[in-house]
Parts: sequence; structure tokens; C-alpha cells
Amino acid sequence: MELFFRQNPAAGLLVVYAGQWRLRIFLAMLAILTTQPHSSFNFFNILYYIFAFLVIIPSIAVSVRRLHDTGRSGWWWFIQFVPLVGSFVLLYFLCLDSQPGENKWGANPKTGAGAVAPVEAW
Repeated sequence: MELFFRQNPAAGLLVVYAGQWRLRIFLAMLAILTTQPHSSFNFFNILYYIFAFLVIIPSIAVSVRRLHDTGRSGWWWFIQFVPLVGSFVLLYFLCLDSQPGENKWGANPKTGAGAVAPVEAW
């Protein structure tokens, strides 16, 4: 499986983005299931808020870093809040190949320092 993601980095990005959406759906389901009309706070609500707080910052950081790899500002992350098309535009930007060479945020992660060496055919 690792060989597949090394040869197809865009596939790895789809997995990351799909994971983010699965996480959002899970959090929404958890919020709906734990909402009780008789109490404003219960154990599951507290767990939900802790989990959401711990996950939101790394999720945003990964998306912004990927936007920087494609040569875009991290402010493009907010386009997902545009109704109907925003999430699809962000998904498109995240699936684009990295900008060749260096951009103003640093070296290309595929060719810069710390890049994974290409895997030769078996």
C-alpha cells in the first residue's frame, strides 16, 4: 500500500480529505445522538467538545500546508464555507499536484529536503 501512495501522491491526499469528511460526519452524528432535551451537558457532549477541539487544529494545519504546496495562500481554506461549491473547490485545490520548484512557502515536498526517494519498479 505504501508503494501505491509513493507513486500516486494525489491518492494519499484524497484519503486525507476523505478522512476529514468522515470525521466531520462522525462528529455531527455524535452531536445529534448526544443532544438530549432535558440536559444541556452530559458526559458525551463533553467528550464531543474535547475531541472536536483536539482534532480541528491539526485538520486545518494539514489543509493549509497542502494549499501552500500547490502555491496558494492558506486563506483559501475558508472557501469551503461557500454554499454548494466551496467544498468541491477546496477538494480540487487539495488534489492538484504540488508546484514545481520552490514557492514563497518553501521547497516542493516531493523534491525538496526530506523528500522520499522514488521507488523503482519491482
